[in-house]
Parts: sequence; C-alpha cells; structure tokens
Amino acid sequence: MKEIGLVDGHAYTLIQVYEFDDVRLCKIRNPWGSFEWKGDWSDKSDLWTDQLRDAVGFTDEDDGIFFISWEDVAKYFSRFSINRYRDNSNFVSTMFRQKPEGFSFAKMNISKRGTHTFSISQRGERMFDRDEDYKYSCARLIVAKLNDGQGLDGGVTYIQGGIGCMVRDTHVDVDLEKGVYGVFAEVDWEENCYKGRNYCITRYGPGEDGVEDCTGEYAKTDVLFECLRSAAEQGIGKITEKTLESDGAPGIQVMTINDQAHFFAHYVINEEASAKYKCETKFSECTGVTMLEPYAGTTEFDLMVEPGSEGMAIMKKSIRQFGYSKSTNEQAVFGKKALIKKAMEEGDKKERCPGIHQYYLKHSGGLFFVYTNESDKTLVETLTFNITGLTIVGHDSNVVEVRCAPGEMKDVELKKDGGGWTFGLSTSIMLE
Repeated sequence: MKEIGLVDGHAYTLIQVYEFDDVRLCKIRNPWGSFEWKGDWSDKSDLWTDQLRDAVGFTDEDDGIFFISWEDVAKYFSRFSINRYRDNSNFVSTMFRQKPEGFSFAKMNISKRGTHTFSISQRGERMFDRDEDYKYSCARLIVAKLNDGQGLDGGVTYIQGGIGCMVRDTHVDVDLEKGVYGVFAEVDWEENCYKGRNYCITRYGPGEDGVEDCTGEYAKTDVLFECLRSAAEQGIGKITEKTLESDGAPGIQVMTINDQAHFFAHYVINEEASAKYKCETKFSECTGVTMLEPYAGTTEFDLMVEPGSEGMAIMKKSIRQFGYSKSTNEQAVFGKKALIKKAMEEGDKKERCPGIHQYYLKHSGGLFFVYTNESDKTLVETLTFNITGLTIVGHDSNVVEVRCAPGEMKDVELKKDGGGWTFGLSTSIMLE
C-alpha cells in the first residue's frame, strides 16, 4: 500500500466530493499532514486540466491533502464512519468493565432539553495487531427515564432501545426533556475478545452533565423488569396480550414483550382476589437464546404469580441469529374456598333429591365437585372416573365414595397434570 501512497489500516478524513460529467473525485486528508496518494488524480497526475484544478481549488503541496477517484476509494478503503456534529452539544463518557453475561447501568442528569445521542463505544480495532483477529461484539442498550429522579423505586419510563451487530458504536438518538435518565448497556463479548472487556457509555448533547456508574446498585433483572414493564405499558416494541377470562380469571393479564433491545419477556399482572397464575414454559430447538435469572442455565421457566402481584420471566435473544419453539401450559389456580364459591355460583347444578345437590365445575386447573345436604337423609354416591391427564386429590384409585350427611358439605377435586386431559364418569346413588 505504501508504494501507492496509502497507509494500510489507517484512518483518513473525507473533506469533500466533486462530480464533473463522468469524473467523480474525493478530497481526502492524511491526518499526518504528509504522505499522499500517488495514483490517478494525485498531485503529480497528468489527468488534471486547468479547468478542473480551478474548480476544486487544487494545490500541489505535501500537506497530506490529495484527490482520488471514487472508484479507487471503493477499491482501497474498507469502511466509512460519519461524525455527527450539533451546535451547542458536548461529549461526555465513562468507561465500564463488563464480565460475560453481565451488564452496566449508568445514570445521567439531563439539565438541558434537546437531542441526545447515547452510545456504547467499544475499543477500536486499530488498537490491536492484525494477527490478534480482534472483532467487535454485539451490543444492546436501553434509555429510560427514572421517574423519581433517583433510581428504580419510582419505576421508569422506557424511552428507546437499540442494538449493534459487531460494530464499534451502538447508539440511539432521543429527544429528551430535563430529568434523570438511566442507560442499560450489555455487550455479548466475542470469544476472542481482549481480556479487558471494557467499553465507554457516552452522551453527546446539550449540557455538560456527566455519566455516573450505578451498576453495583441493582441486579440486572431488576433493571430489565422495570424497563420492560414500561415498554409493555406504552406499547413499545412488539407486544401481545390476553386475559384468562375463559378460565374464570379476567383479572389475570398475560403479555409477551419483544423490545427494541432484543429482550423477550413473559409478563403477568394478577389483579384477581383469590386466583393464582401458574405457567410452565419449555423451549426447544433453541439457537441464540439465554434465560436470565432465576432461570439462567435452563431452557424453561415455571412462573407462579400470587393474587395482587406481578411476575416476569426474561429471555435474551442473540442479535446475530436466534430461533426457538416453545410449549406453554398456563392456568388460573384457585384455592379450595374459591373453587367452592365458583362451583356453587357458576357450575352445573344437579338435584339428587329435595335438599341434596351436586355442583360440577370445569375450570383451567381441572374439575371440582361440591355436594350440599340440607335434607334429613344421608347421600352415598360412588363416582367411578375414567380419566387421563388428571389426578384425584387425596385418592389413590379412580373410584371415590362421597358420604354427605345432613348439614354437611363435601367436595371432590381433580387436578390437571399438565397438557391435555380426558374425562369420563359413571355414578351410583344411594340415600340412607
């Protein structure tokens, strides 16, 4: 390369471009201030005419500035980086060191409204010898406003997420009002990455506010829970939602979240008074997916959400390539008191004799029978079940005898084992 006046692996400045009929020229500067291109359209080239020299302001000096055809630029230069400049903006940064599968969390006080650029900036490849085979790693970041101006306790407002696939800088541009903001950053380090494993989180925008490292104050899943919950509330990313109304639990809301930073979450809000939410999900044929705590190292999660609470299972998707299939078994789980109430209010009612009734309820977790006796006789009913995928609670055989004396209430519960189930029943009834 030096024979033609170029430095291999060196950065140049593109000053200006020109086009004259079929001639396209680039004006380029070597930051050394010397050592220039020697090919076509160089200082000593015989392609120049007086008209073209005047049009581009040509001078024959060893100042590092030279002209080169666009065709030769495309031949000898491998990449371009565009520098962004905005009036009244400042650049601030802080270096972070991140372990594999770790993360960083930065806090910034934005004192001036305007457009701000946040980025994860990895160490440049020009800082390594070519035989080290250094590669940039994939990265993801999320910008969120800290609602209480302090931390996560007051919740966050998801602003924007972004990803970068094996590039030095991963960035997002956002228009922000004054306030305190957090930046979640994670780099999926390549195996041959240098041992330092550090990068800078940067901000370019109005004001001189710095970048504060708050990584040690929070767990990774706590930060992501708040961010992804806010994304779901605002409809940022790809969101699907449903309720378990068909299971008799309309207060259970289930959402799947695919956000802009390639996180996937199964998010549940349970506003039921007595029903729990239970979900068993297994992933298969997984490529490029990672479960986060408390399910790290597995390809499945079991999520139980109590009444009046929320729950979330989070998975990270590879930026380069991912794929999976999954099977999910979810249901509303009612306690015995709630099942008795639902059976008597919503179930099928059958009279065995005046004053003696059976209530039968089919729900998401299985089957439930309730017997009430307001007569002066005792009911003896034998239930013979033909079932698959169901377990009779408290009984080892498929034959159950129900003895319900005057003033008593009795119940029989069949719980779903998981997946599909079938049910058949024959009965014999006797009164004493």
